[in-house]
Amino acid sequence: MLLNRKVFIKTASAAVAGLAGTASGSEQLKRYRSVKFEMIPLKGSVFEKCHLALKAGFNALEVNSQGYNRKEMLLASQTTGLKIVSVYNSHNWDRNLSALDEGERREAVRAVEESLTTADFYDAEYVQLLPGVVSNEHPEESKKSLLKSLQEISASLNHSKVKILLQNFPSHFYNEAGFFKNLLSSLSSAKFGICLNTETGLAKRELSDWIELLQKYPSKIDFQSNSDPCMKLLTESLDETGCISLSST
Repeated sequence: MLLNRKVFIKTASAAVAGLAGTASGSEQLKRYRSVKFEMIPLKGSVFEKCHLALKAGFNALEVNSQGYNRKEMLLASQTTGLKIVSVYNSHNWDRNLSALDEGERREAVRAVEESLTTADFYDAEYVQLLPGVVSNEHPEESKKSLLKSLQEISASLNHSKVKILLQNFPSHFYNEAGFFKNLLSSLSSAKFGICLNTETGLAKRELSDWIELLQKYPSKIDFQSNSDPCMKLLTESLDETGCISLSST
């Protein structure tokens, strides 16, 4: 559910203020406070919505690679100074990078490659994606399929500055720190990192494992509110590669 305009500004600004001094020398760190464009509670133009996000204290946007006039979005970003820092693709929810069917897997890879093209257009730093759905009957085959997909995507990153952030997700999606550690180690590429969503049943006992990954790889943390109990501990773990996302949901 979207917050109304007044509550959005008040909540977002409070969250940003709470993050301002979380690390020594924070002025030297490259940290973004981003919000999904769709979460901005205003029925108005792209520019008006960007202006509201800026007023609320955000300095970056997350944008769907589908459904917008890209030139208009880029112009609004440049005019307001609100950087488009990450791109995602809604096809990622229904096209599975871990699919056992080769045709479905290739379609999922192609959708990610489209997002990479959009990210390059926006001069964004990240493309965020879900690794895929685990097959209960063939979990190891699912993991092999995912690795194959990411290796193919890796080849598309050779001539781009964009990085891929793999998001944890509950239930039948991948959601264990140990899995991400093994996957990123197998990829052996500085182009892949972590998007950690704290609203996915994250257990406190796992925090040290996730923090290890956040410190080692390009990282982004998604919070649903500034009252998240994990916020201070996790944001302190980010170095100059980090991105903090504060959702208005």
